[in-house]
Formats: sequence, structure tokens, C-alpha cells
Amino acid sequence: MIDFIFYTIKTIGIQMLFLSFYYILLKKETFFTLNRFYLLGSFFLSLIIPVLTINVSQKFETPFLQLQEIIISTNDKNEFTIQSFSVEKTLKILYSAGAFLACLLLTIKLQKIYKHLKNSTVEYHNQTKVYRIKNSNQAFSFLNYIFVGQNNPDVEIVLQHELFHKRNLHSADLILLEICKIVFWFNPLVHVFQKLLTETHEFETDSKIVKTNKSDYYKSIINQVFEIENFAFTNNFFNQSLIKKRIVMLQKSKSKRIELVKYLFIIPIITTSILLFSNCTSEDKRETPNQVTKETGTETFSFTTVDKIPQFEGCEAATNEEALACFNEKMMQHIKENFTYPEEAAEKNITGRIAVQFVIDIDGSIVNIETKGPENSSQLQAEAKRIVESLPKFKPAILNGKPVKIKYGLPITFKLQ
Repeated sequence: MIDFIFYTIKTIGIQMLFLSFYYILLKKETFFTLNRFYLLGSFFLSLIIPVLTINVSQKFETPFLQLQEIIISTNDKNEFTIQSFSVEKTLKILYSAGAFLACLLLTIKLQKIYKHLKNSTVEYHNQTKVYRIKNSNQAFSFLNYIFVGQNNPDVEIVLQHELFHKRNLHSADLILLEICKIVFWFNPLVHVFQKLLTETHEFETDSKIVKTNKSDYYKSIINQVFEIENFAFTNNFFNQSLIKKRIVMLQKSKSKRIELVKYLFIIPIITTSILLFSNCTSEDKRETPNQVTKETGTETFSFTTVDKIPQFEGCEAATNEEALACFNEKMMQHIKENFTYPEEAAEKNITGRIAVQFVIDIDGSIVNIETKGPENSSQLQAEAKRIVESLPKFKPAILNGKPVKIKYGLPITFKLQ
């Protein structure tokens, strides 16, 4: 889950770059089709770039796998309890709740459209199937469905407008963004992309339809009594928030072809995004079996690159996630069986959070133990180090069939009651 959050932070950074470029150079241009594909393309590029891997000459410090924090509390009788505080579990709960609410909102929107579908009467205009909403002036399209209120007097003009939306799959764009709003519900920029796409769809459609009946089209836009439900992923003909922008854009002079040069600046934007937000690996990565054998004895690998993470004996897990859950459980059990609160630290009421880092070597033994903590915590650090030193041998991490080193972080909080 933490990896997913870091991934989303990267996507937000990339999206900010793309949106800044759009607002500065492209938003006022009348190349609406190009702008549509720019917005779609830049959004989905922002999802792809963070998972790209590029080679660089520098070597980076290997990230370590952070285990659940373990909180050790002891009372005057020297009895103690162990609690685990999992940031990962907390984040999963929060994320699931947000995704559920976003999914519920989408379901409600779909139900409203389904209700319109059931309660509408079907008419055919120039061999086009139209759903007429009773006692309404609304007009919108959703996928292959076109809805026009029975009170709407400009059916032919509205129909041309909505048919263009339908033929160009505009609602498909918005549905994709709607799904992304569920997955990335905590990313506000998804809403910005969806809003800009909606605008661009309307501008693009207006620019095509107005050529045939300009005066009637203006009149139809301005003189309607608006009764609008905003479904976010439907293309509304009478969208109040867009009316002024649409009229301004209709009156705007067509952009000169020389302005197309601006789109070439997309290349450095993409390049910058890749350099800043893609995954970096050193050039001397494993290329041949011989090189793997040589490096596995000396290099500490990232937990994200190995095929299997280290395991306690008895943790036969199918996936790394299951192995990590078992690892945390066995770690708490080990600490419960081996922990002793330092007497002097207890007498002086010394408490604190000790950060322990250690490496599980290729033979499964614990090496390179490091501890950090607040002032006056040397005894707590010594106890934390002793606990880690007493860990049994592990099944080492595996990469390409070879055992490798992997680094772990273990926060231990000492408390007195």
C-alpha cells in the first residue's frame, strides 16, 4: 500500500507538469481534437512513467523493507505486552473506505441514468434512436444513448450535437476518468483532467456543429431553461457552468497553424517526467549469470527486486505479501519470548522509539545491525540490538535462483506503564 502511495505521488508530480504546460500554452488554442488527445495521453502517461525503469551511471542507496512497528509496554510487575502498529493496514483501511465511497457515488450516477432510460419514451429522428425524458429540458449523451427532454424545442440541433459526442466516443473518455477516480480517489488532479476533458469535448463539438446553423445554434444555447443533472461522465448539451466558456470559444478566432509548434514542447515535458519520476537502476545491474553470482555475495538488493523475500522457518508463503505477514507475526513472537526491559532504563523511566536496521545475509544470518534512538536510549538500543542478534537463521532472499542480501528496518517502541 505504501508503494502505491509513493507511486500516486509520482503520478501527481507528472500530472502537475502536464497540466501546467496545458494551462500556459494549449488551453486557449482552438485545436480541440489535439487538446483532447493531449489530456488523455498525458493522464495515462502519468500512470505509466512511474513504473518505467531507466539505467543511470550512479549507484543509489538500496531501500530497506520497513516492518511493522512493535510497541513493548511493561508495568511495575515486569509483565509486558507487545502491540504491533501497522501503517500499512491503517492505510489499506482508509484507502478501501475512500474507494468504496467513490464506487458508491458512481453506482448512484449509473442508477440515475438507468432510471432515465426506463422512464423515457423512445423516438426516432432521422433513423437515430432518442430517449425523450418526460417533463424535462435536459439533453445529454451516454455511450450509445442519447437523451433529450420532451420540453426541449430544439431537438434537431441538440441531436446533431449529441450525435457528434456519440460518434467520437466522448463519454468513453469520461468513463475512463470516472474509473480512475475510484482507484485514485485521493488524487484531486483526476477531477481536473475530467473537467478539462469535458470542456474540450464541448468546444470540439460546438466548433463542428456551428458551421451548419450558426444563428440557431447560438439561440439554442442561450435561450434554454436549464434543468441539468451533472453525471460527470455524460456529455450535457446545456451545461450551465460551460455556457459562457462555450460562447467565448465559439467567437474566438481560429488558431493559426504556426501555433501547432507548441505541441512539440510535449517532448521535453515527457523527457523531464521520465528523468524525475521513473525508477532508476545502476548500469552495472545483473546482465549475465556470472555477474549475478559475483554480485550476490556483496550487494544488498531492494526488496522490490527480489523474487522471494527472506522467511522464518515455517513461513512457507506463496507470495511476498503473505511471507511478510508471516515474518511480522514470527518477529513479534520472537520478541515476546526474548525481551527483557533493561532494569536501569526502567528505574530511570527511560522510554522511546528505537529504529533498528539489519541485513539478512545470503546464508540467512543477521549482519550489519544498526540502531538509532533518542538521547539516553543507549540501553534500549542495546536491548533492541540483542533481540535482533538472537533471531534464528532465515531462508535468504532469492533472486534469479540465487540467494541475495536484503535490508530490513524494524521500529521498536519501549513504554513504561
